[in-house]
Amino acid sequence: MKITEIQHTCDNFFFNGDATSPENYVIINDHFEVFRNGRIIQLDSECSLGFPILKVISPEQFILVDAEKPYTSKNEEPNAWIINNSGKVEKELNLGSVHKIVATKNYIICSYTDAQLFTNFKYAQNGLVVFDKNGQSQFEYYRDVDLSKNPRWLENYAFLKKNETTIYYFPFDLSAIVEFSLVDFSSKVLFYLPQINGFPFLPKAFSKKGDDWYFIIPEKEQDNSKVLKLDTKNNLEEIGTCCFSHFPKGMIGGKFFVPFSGGLGSQKKCQFIEV
Repeated sequence: MKITEIQHTCDNFFFNGDATSPENYVIINDHFEVFRNGRIIQLDSECSLGFPILKVISPEQFILVDAEKPYTSKNEEPNAWIINNSGKVEKELNLGSVHKIVATKNYIICSYTDAQLFTNFKYAQNGLVVFDKNGQSQFEYYRDVDLSKNPRWLENYAFLKKNETTIYYFPFDLSAIVEFSLVDFSSKVLFYLPQINGFPFLPKAFSKKGDDWYFIIPEKEQDNSKVLKLDTKNNLEEIGTCCFSHFPKGMIGGKFFVPFSGGLGSQKKCQFIEV
C-alpha cells in the first residue's frame, strides 16, 4: 500500500476535501479558505458556508456545497457552486442538505441522511437525487423507483464512481454495495458485506481494484483508520492503516483521498492512498 503525503503550510487544520490524484485536489480549512492543488484561491462570489463539502468535477472545476445552509435559510436559496481553478463561480445551484456527493461528466449525484426523512428540506425524502449540471433534478429515488425491483434503504454512507454511466453506493442499513445505473436509473445489490465479530462494519469510503474491494474504517480511539481488503472468496483482511478522517473519499482502482489527520496539531496534511 502506497501513501503519498500532501503537505501544506497553512495555519489551520483541514476540514474537508477531494482529489483524483496527488496533483489534482481541492481542500478547505476550518477558516473556509480553499486550496486548489496547493494554491489558495479567492472566490469571486460570496459563498456563505456552514458545513462545506468539496468534490472535484474535472482538472479545471470543482463543486463546493454548504450542507448546513438549508437548515438556516430558505429552501430555494443556492447552496452549491461550480467553481473553476481561478476562483470564478460559474454556476449557482440548490442541491438541498447534501450528505454525500459524487459527480460525472453529465450529472451531480447527491444523497441525504435518514434524519431528514421527516423534514421539509428540499429533496430530503428522496434518499438519492440525480441532478444535471444546471442543478435540475433528473431522478429522485423514492419518487421515481419501482421498489419491487429496487432496494429500499435509509441512508447512504459513501459513493464510488465506476465510470461515466455507473456508480456504486453503500446504504449502511442494508450493509451492501449497490450498483446504480445513470442510463436507466436502476439500482442492484451486488453483495452484502461480511460481519466482523458478529457485527456489521461501517466503512466511510470504499474502492474497487480488479475483483477485490477495499474499505476505510476510522478508529477514533487509535487516532487512525484501518484499510481492509475483501477478496472474491469473501475473505476480509486488514492491509494497513492511514490517518484518521471523518471524510475519506474512494476512487476506482484502489485509491483513496483522506483529507485530514487525527489530532488538531497534525491536521495540516492529507493522504492519497493507492493499494
